[in-house]
Amino acid sequence: MAVDRGSGRWGGRTPGPDARRDHRQIRSRDGDDQGRQGVHQTRGVIAARYAAAAGEDPETCAILEDYHRPRSAADGLPASREAAVLSIADRCDTLAGCWLAGFAPTGAKDPYALRRHALALIRILLDLDVRVHLSAVFARALEGFADRAEAPQRSEACDELGAFVSTRLEGTLTSAGSDLATVRAVLPVRSDDPGDAAAWTRALEGFRSEDDFLKLAQGFKRCRNILDDEVPTNEEFPSILARWRDGGRGSQGEDFGKLPEKAEQDLLDAIRTALPELGRLEADRDYVGVYKTLSVFGPLIDSFFDSVRVNVENENLRQLRRGFLRESMASLQATRISAPWPCRQFVIILWFLRLVPRNSEPGPIRARFF
Repeated sequence: MAVDRGSGRWGGRTPGPDARRDHRQIRSRDGDDQGRQGVHQTRGVIAARYAAAAGEDPETCAILEDYHRPRSAADGLPASREAAVLSIADRCDTLAGCWLAGFAPTGAKDPYALRRHALALIRILLDLDVRVHLSAVFARALEGFADRAEAPQRSEACDELGAFVSTRLEGTLTSAGSDLATVRAVLPVRSDDPGDAAAWTRALEGFRSEDDFLKLAQGFKRCRNILDDEVPTNEEFPSILARWRDGGRGSQGEDFGKLPEKAEQDLLDAIRTALPELGRLEADRDYVGVYKTLSVFGPLIDSFFDSVRVNVENENLRQLRRGFLRESMASLQATRISAPWPCRQFVIILWFLRLVPRNSEPGPIRARFF
């Protein structure tokens, strides 16, 4: 992403790590003056002048002048990493405090420009390309108001802020050229980390029309239909993955090696082989590799359903096969689609990476605040 970065007026040097030592005290003076002046464009300039008059070095002054950027959609981003980090912290603090105070945007009303703060936060995070879990950042920011808001209120605000930013992230990604259906397929389970969500979106776009991937999606849809209320929950992931690390077996100790059909054994062997590789690819953020590996299972699952009848009359074999489907589904799901058609056909994919909320059903993304 091309970035228009501003140039500071305090010596032109890149800020060093020591320049961060007292920005918080000086920043508070800037907030006081800003409140009295009410002039948006002076944000940061007053603090930088205070700092210069107090004998601070040019690096500190540059951070203090620059961290308010971007001031608008057309404005550049902070010129240094230190200013960008300070901007993230300040915006999260603003969002948290205003949210608890009851100033969440409603309709056309947004007196504290919280939408702009959220959009700026997203732009900075995408530019830095860092792994940040916003739920943890917001929770930390909300802790600063523990003397004014009880834990349940802070927890509710944290969830609402996550939904609020997710809605802004959807617009940012689609404005950058990503397909809306693909974005809505990823965000319900990835929006907590904007940079990671953008990476998953780019990866998924390359597989939406691949035949093998579509077979995989259809196969998992059939699994859900067969299992109905036996679909595994998030809480069961650790025990399921532990069983697969031991070679794979049912929750009641069922031995999948006793499955009689070749298609069943082929699928079993493929899962045992693929799981370590999927874990490595996800850890390396090679999401194209994740989807490529998953696509191999499309024909295997297709062959399974062509050759195997799950709900047979023999009760022992029926339970063995249902257990196998259940454990396989949990091991191979990578992302969950929660969007209207055309993404509905992808209703799959990967609890193995522990991403799927149990109560997330296909349907439009909705945030409480817009």
